[in-house]
Amino acid sequence: MHERIGTGRNKADVPKLISCSCPKGYGFTIARLREIYRKPDQQHKILYKGLEVRLLQKSEAAYTDIVGLQVPGRPRNNRVVFAIRSFPDLCVRPLATLPPLELLREFAEKFGLDIVVGGKKSRFILCDEVPAPAPIATKLFRCEAPAKQRHYHMNLFFKPAPPMVNIALAFCLDSDRYLAWIHSQLVTADPRH
Repeated sequence: MHERIGTGRNKADVPKLISCSCPKGYGFTIARLREIYRKPDQQHKILYKGLEVRLLQKSEAAYTDIVGLQVPGRPRNNRVVFAIRSFPDLCVRPLATLPPLELLREFAEKFGLDIVVGGKKSRFILCDEVPAPAPIATKLFRCEAPAKQRHYHMNLFFKPAPPMVNIALAFCLDSDRYLAWIHSQLVTADPRH
């Protein structure tokens, strides 16, 4: 089940996962997603071998949000795949000055887990082609989460093209660490939390 944001030909489906609270989801309201979708401060489009991903970024005084959209092409709607919130202590530079792709890379370095695909291991994969495992029906991606890891979200934009896998963007969010960081930000902003 999903909700829909946008109008006319410019619509996006929002899976329930996006509005579920962490660690089971990303905890974004439909109203906030609509606001980001309608009027992002910055956008970045990733085009790689027939795959299209759009990053939408909107900043507020205390935080910056990034929404990742999978763009499948017409007649299907775009699909919100992830929505993350970043606070000023993520990196040294002011968040609002970072382009969406650079901010996402910083985020993946701080809160990411390693992904393994086709012999490649990384926290952030962008526009890459790696060998596909044989047979292709086997699990293409593996998250190297610690044994005690309870929650993580893999964000994958890829297309198998045997004997290779084309990857527009891939990263894995450590939901436990991210949730702890979100809570620490709320407590800092409002000690009553």
